[in-house]
Amino acid sequence: MRNRIMIIAIVGIVLIVVGCRVEYSEKNTIMAPAWKDDGKVLYVKRYTRYKTTYNTLGEDCVIVADTFYLMKCDSDGNNKEELFPIRGKVLSLNSSGEWIAVSTISDTGGIYVMKLDGSGLQLLGEGLYPDLSPDGSKIVYAKRNEGIWIMNRDGSGDHQIVSDTTASYPAWSPDDTLIAYVSNELKIIDTNGIIIKSLGTWKITPSWSKSDESKLMYSTSHPYWIHIVNLLSSIVDTLNITGSHYARWSPDGEKLINYDTTWYVINIDGTDKHYIEP
Repeated sequence: MRNRIMIIAIVGIVLIVVGCRVEYSEKNTIMAPAWKDDGKVLYVKRYTRYKTTYNTLGEDCVIVADTFYLMKCDSDGNNKEELFPIRGKVLSLNSSGEWIAVSTISDTGGIYVMKLDGSGLQLLGEGLYPDLSPDGSKIVYAKRNEGIWIMNRDGSGDHQIVSDTTASYPAWSPDDTLIAYVSNELKIIDTNGIIIKSLGTWKITPSWSKSDESKLMYSTSHPYWIHIVNLLSSIVDTLNITGSHYARWSPDGEKLINYDTTWYVINIDGTDKHYIEP
């Protein structure tokens, strides 16, 4: 009886081994695209390699390599350049001058800064959606359940300016005097947290253009549409583009980064659409 059980077990193992097949596959993913001041696009490219084992019991897929690189390209997707490896799964990326600020994907997020040549790397602590001031000297960001904060680029002088625990997606105005953010409403504040203007509910992810500081782009949810509001006249223009939760306005005000099945650049009049990675 014991020998029979052993034989059956050995036969089972042989069947599993003989029927075993291993395949490798790769997937590339674009993460967190953002504009450079010169109109080029920065983004993170994730290279993931999978190993899938098939046998008589089914299949098992595991990640065997997972790397992230900072990339740069023209707004039409041409002239791609791999800059250097970057750490962690990136939630958001922001650029000002020679500096970039990055937040990583985790429960509380993690913010770090570095120069565009990869030097000057410094981990600043927990936080989400960092936005560098126009001169690159300060960072406004969100802390999960702790509102909106400002700190110097080196992490010093960290202080809260908005206590609303739901506040998020802060964005610095081109003239360095105002900050837009989202809570239950889209709000404009000064750098001390004083409310200048409230723009209503169901508005998300504000984005300024450096070409006109009096205008602000934002998306509305359910469905996502993209709008531009003139903060002086309160006139709102709705673009003929179905939006995403993270549309970003170009420095010259002529284009935006948007998402459908992947990230692309398009003129604000809806023409000349180019996928960053076709």
